[in-house]
Amino acid sequence: MEDIAKMESAAAPAAGPPGSEARPLPCPDAPWPALLRGVGHGGGAVFALDTQGRFTCASGGTGLLLGRPAESLPGQRMADLLARPPSDAHLHRLLLGGTLPAAASGYRCETLLHPADGSPLWVQAVLQPAAGLLTVMLTDITSMKVRERLQHRVLDAMAHDLPLPEIAAGLCEDIEAMLPGVAVSVLELDVQNRLRCLAAPRLEDMLAAHIDGQPAGRDGDTYGAAAWRSASAACADVAADPRWAPWREPLAARGFTACWSAPVLGRDGRLLGAFTLHGRSALGCDGLPLHALEAGAQLCALLLERERTQQSFRRLAYQDAVTGLPNRAFLLEATERLIREARREGHSLAIAFIDLDRFKQVNDQLGHRAGDDLLREVAQRLQGASRRADIVARIGGDEFAAVLPHCGSREAAAAARRLLAAAVRPVMLHGRCWNLGASIGIAQYPRDGTNAATLLHHADLAMYAAKRAGGRRLSVFRGKAPGAAVVRETLEG
Repeated sequence: MEDIAKMESAAAPAAGPPGSEARPLPCPDAPWPALLRGVGHGGGAVFALDTQGRFTCASGGTGLLLGRPAESLPGQRMADLLARPPSDAHLHRLLLGGTLPAAASGYRCETLLHPADGSPLWVQAVLQPAAGLLTVMLTDITSMKVRERLQHRVLDAMAHDLPLPEIAAGLCEDIEAMLPGVAVSVLELDVQNRLRCLAAPRLEDMLAAHIDGQPAGRDGDTYGAAAWRSASAACADVAADPRWAPWREPLAARGFTACWSAPVLGRDGRLLGAFTLHGRSALGCDGLPLHALEAGAQLCALLLERERTQQSFRRLAYQDAVTGLPNRAFLLEATERLIREARREGHSLAIAFIDLDRFKQVNDQLGHRAGDDLLREVAQRLQGASRRADIVARIGGDEFAAVLPHCGSREAAAAARRLLAAAVRPVMLHGRCWNLGASIGIAQYPRDGTNAATLLHHADLAMYAAKRAGGRRLSVFRGKAPGAAVVRETLEG
């Protein structure tokens, strides 16, 4: 309740008589009671109050807004039909039976309304005096207001380039402030069609333990069903729904008994995840909860599509198009990061520079398509011969490199031998067996350089020393002078 009070305080016009937030309205001579009768049950929320704040007449739309029959309203006090005062303090005083100053012709405001028998909603209120009564017209602007507030938060966070989980968590917190007692979660669908928790400020530990990694399924819980069917799914009573048996207790322990999920869909209709409201009682499928659910799902779609677009750009910027390996730019960035880690923890790392022999012959005799096939084959072999922590990249042309973390001189030489043995195995191309050659040069951090570019350059120099010695060799960089390398290993084949 404190959260919603803060939100209302920030959103409401200043308390007191109409001032800068009140806009004078012309006072028409139209007979308002006749207008109210004309509105009937098919129009909006239009009603009249006497000087005690009691209804004298009301349209059918007023009954719908307040959650009770319009014919039961005359004689009741408007303020008694609200669960809490409106967020606009001056409007509240007028609804209690206050009168507009003689000089004022009307009052207009936007306020958050809490009907006792309905869902909370944002309304635009227009009040005018007529025939000794206070006539009131309320227009539901919940959808616009919710989107306006949430979009501002999300777009501002995107403009500041905040991480996706942080933006999603902020969106959840904003909706939780609008809906006291509700917990919000954002689940993302991974490439294996499994749900991953992206943000859930009040339920993150529970979702991580019980939901994260679950498949989106037709007959699964509300999260998975919404994702699977690409349509909203609700559960009014988690305790009575067998689909929720695995995580009924964790939710109940936190006081949540109801759930309402909406699919997060991309512009092309592709499923991206699920956006969920968790309630302590059945969530009304209208008003503020509905608009919050719809707006939240749409904003999450914007966030997830943007993230995937950025990932695509990162792949284009950091991935080799032929082999799928990281490229030179990625290798240098990753090496700098590993160097910082090595410096902090006091360990070594090495870079192995690999150059293929006779690659030009393959291109000349079999064509560039065969050359690309050869590069892909070598890339797979190098990855297969490397450790999980190693980073194998294509530098360009027929050159590859591998960053070898936590490797001293002996471990680096052993790793380079494995890479060399994998690279020089015969390969079948277009019905012909090709005996490849390769040369490898090694540079060691911190002995041979303290930054990525220097280490890669020194490994390149060592590789050329191996090539000058006849190829199919491993060479280790030595000394400070450029080109000071010593051929340490030879692999005959």
